[in-house]
Amino acid sequence: HLTLAQVQQQLSVGEAVISYFVGKERWYALLISQNAVQLEQIVEPLMVKEQQRILLENLRLTGANGISEFANAAQLLHQSLIAPFALADLDQLILIPDGQLAFLPFDLLLTESTADSHLRTFPYLFRQHSIRFAYSWAVLQLQEEEVLSVEHLLYVSPIFAGQKGRQLNQTATPPTSAGEWQPVNLSDTMATKDNFSR
Repeated sequence: HLTLAQVQQQLSVGEAVISYFVGKERWYALLISQNAVQLEQIVEPLMVKEQQRILLENLRLTGANGISEFANAAQLLHQSLIAPFALADLDQLILIPDGQLAFLPFDLLLTESTADSHLRTFPYLFRQHSIRFAYSWAVLQLQEEEVLSVEHLLYVSPIFAGQKGRQLNQTATPPTSAGEWQPVNLSDTMATKDNFSR
């Protein structure tokens, strides 16, 4: 088992872990960064459960009511689960949810209330922080220790033929994380089983 000091040493500047603990009656959240530790009791867990239900039910964002209910729930959930922490100097969050919070799309929580109905301009949490998820600190450690040791990478970029505005640039290079690879473009008639297996 790692000590608190060891966990803090493994975190980068501007990075923090928030681990949630869901009990029958009380919920807690623990933030650990390089130079801070903060424990918070989640207020009104029953309200959090209800707002999570509302948010998930309205993810399809159908109609003005769906967008409004989603936005209200997303902001209330942010107030309960994220806002109690001092995150001003943190740009990377590692979230370790527990219980039903594992089904919550934290990225979509809203950092402030909004009367806007334009989803693209919503103040989503992911606009302020880079977010990663882990099942536990031990699993996170294993994920970070894994080394990519394969010779080939399959990068799939869908093309929606005949649908204006949905066709992707076929000459685009893979994302930067795959930048060291030598891409081969297999589109249209070249996208055959034989060519993929080379």
